[in-house]
Amino acid sequence: MGREVISVLLTLILSCGLITGCKASVKESNNQPEPATILDESEEVSIQTEVLDDYDDLEEDYRVAFNYQLPTLRLLSNGTDAIMMGDSKIGGQPDLPKGYKWPSSKGVYHSFLAQINLKQLPDSELSGLLPKEGILYFFYDSSMSRWIKEDETIETHEVIYTASTTDLQTLKYPKKLGEEYRYSESKVNITEMDSYPPYDHDVFYEMNLSDQAFDEYYDFLDSVNPEPSIHKMFGYADNIQGDMRLSCVLDELGLEWSDYRELNKDEKEKLYTMQDDWLLLYQQDSTDEMMFGDDGMVYYWIKEEDLRDRRFDKVVMEMQCY
Repeated sequence: MGREVISVLLTLILSCGLITGCKASVKESNNQPEPATILDESEEVSIQTEVLDDYDDLEEDYRVAFNYQLPTLRLLSNGTDAIMMGDSKIGGQPDLPKGYKWPSSKGVYHSFLAQINLKQLPDSELSGLLPKEGILYFFYDSSMSRWIKEDETIETHEVIYTASTTDLQTLKYPKKLGEEYRYSESKVNITEMDSYPPYDHDVFYEMNLSDQAFDEYYDFLDSVNPEPSIHKMFGYADNIQGDMRLSCVLDELGLEWSDYRELNKDEKEKLYTMQDDWLLLYQQDSTDEMMFGDDGMVYYWIKEEDLRDRRFDKVVMEMQCY
């Protein structure tokens, strides 16, 4: 894409709001609550005394992270309880209303990662960002066909929201979905916890932190995770290869990183400020059975305005691995 074309495109987008797009129909009930506003990342919240007591030796520069913690909804495995139709779960087969088909793109069937029953979310301001009823379903092309076949028209993911939780049926695995992309199901309990900025977050930018500080903070982030696999909604993403929000901005605008590198400083700064509009809707981690790349994670991002409008069709998916 030429340098002049990119500049014209950015001018139109930023001045006229062309990225909003048209409204698409989404199945949901008529009486939806007004979503709450997500916590601003710069909003200071109370420091958890018990956490600080355990990390008195954490280097002072990194202790600033305690002033930027954000709430998150963690999905913790509960393999002992029976899974009822429509329960929140990871893996298995989705419980969708009649009429829905297993998502696919150009003959490539997506793996089912999780379904989240919104009635089973804890009562918190985070749950106010979502409808009070219904189920969210997350699918992903675990075969990575888009990259293997070098065909960018193959969709990599799908997020489905249904307002109804009645008349559900469990979809059977498609015959063309390989056994390695069918995952065992596990019921989950969803609880609110704190999340902390990743070590490469802007709050630490240009601090020139020591290797010791880096190691101590990395250990701290590990210590606040009750399970090895980190499945969650909202809060900070657990980045593996860096912040993804600017990539979401470029994806929405139809720009490549090569286009971004051709922009001048002011144009880059405009795009950089747009990344604050993006929220982590859902993050799913690798497990012993469910592997994304080399022990990676799948992240589903959405703009707050699109979440408010239930535009789950506008979710941007990112996968990072080691």
